[in-house]
Amino acid sequence: MESIKQKLEEYVNPATNRKISKNSIEKVYMIKYRKISQGMGKTGVEFLKDYDSVMEWIEDNFENLSTQKSYISTVINVLKSHDMDAEKYSKKVKELSNEINKITAKHLKNAKQEANYVPIEKLRTVIKIYEKQANESKTENQQYQALRKWIVANLYVGDKDNPPVRLDYSVDLIQKSDYDPESKDNFLVLNKKEPEFFHFGDHKTSASTGTKKLRVGKQLKKALTIWLQHNRSKKHLLLNDRGQKMTPHTLGVFITKVFSILDKHITLNDLRHIFVSELVSDEDIRSTKRRQILAKRMGHSLDVQEQYKKN
Repeated sequence: MESIKQKLEEYVNPATNRKISKNSIEKVYMIKYRKISQGMGKTGVEFLKDYDSVMEWIEDNFENLSTQKSYISTVINVLKSHDMDAEKYSKKVKELSNEINKITAKHLKNAKQEANYVPIEKLRTVIKIYEKQANESKTENQQYQALRKWIVANLYVGDKDNPPVRLDYSVDLIQKSDYDPESKDNFLVLNKKEPEFFHFGDHKTSASTGTKKLRVGKQLKKALTIWLQHNRSKKHLLLNDRGQKMTPHTLGVFITKVFSILDKHITLNDLRHIFVSELVSDEDIRSTKRRQILAKRMGHSLDVQEQYKKN
């Protein structure tokens, strides 16, 4: 295993004329190589020359075309780092790329997206479900747990003026009188006790788009005002199960838990795809004004928005 890692560290990718970074090797290629190796019960590199067997294992274990492509790319880099032929795999990657591009251009859902697709109005029913659970709770803790799910549902699907952003709601609470518009942190800014706007100084595209300021919609403001009366923290908007600030990663897991009540495995990415698919029509794709407003609120580009749209 170590020799494979060393070979990859020395390998210069001809497409970029650069060595593969150590970080990429450890977190991507080596992890995927180990999965293939262990899954097929093989060691070394020679078994990767058996194109048919390797492709059969990849296709049997991964339905998603992009995932298949990523594993084949790993095989290509391992083989090339050992000066071994990878032409068949390279052709397969090109075929998959063409197929993925066709699906994207037609705005068609893949199998996973189809299975987890829930209309926006159906998604919003979870708000009523958790509201009912909170009202019928027999203990303070039961009520708190129901309200915690209720507010996350409200944050992501409760207000048409606040479509689902990424995992940016891992925020601190701050009074407007203490607000610094140049801050690189994330806040919910309160005007006395009322939530007014979100300040996202640290987000996925902050390097290129800068700080985002997102006004809280009328419906979401009502929900947040109620939540702040029950929140167990005066510093953070959301807490994890241990009473600490909820991290973006934990929030992502929690979102799936919130919507699992619909018997679906719905991720944040699914929510974002659903919103774009329903709120951006084919006519909107050919125009820009409405798309620009939605893209700004969701924190992505128009190109990404077009990829998100699924029929």
